Amino acid sequence: MVIRVSKKKQISSLIKICKSLIKKYKIKKGSFMMFQEIVIILAMTLPMLLFSVYPGLKLGDYLEKRYSLTEEHKRKVVIFTTIMFTVILSALLHYL
Repeated sequence: MVIRVSKKKQISSLIKICKSLIKKYKIKKGSFMMFQEIVIILAMTLPMLLFSVYPGLKLGDYLEKRYSLTEEHKRKVVIFTTIMFTVILSALLHYL
């Protein structure tokens, strides 16, 4: 037997459940917004990887020539620079 429930009742019951969970776990509004912003910034990092690989490669090449780094260290520099540049670029685009 299938019970049909209107959309309004579904939405109102979901809102009641969310309010009860917020009260039960004492979730502050600001912390939830901070979590949403972090998720948005991390989601924006995926397309930003396209733009941040080039500076990472250039910095790796420069440091390899300048300080004669090994290939292993160069890879670490490239990956770290790419990830940091991506997150910084995404955060700047989100907040500006």
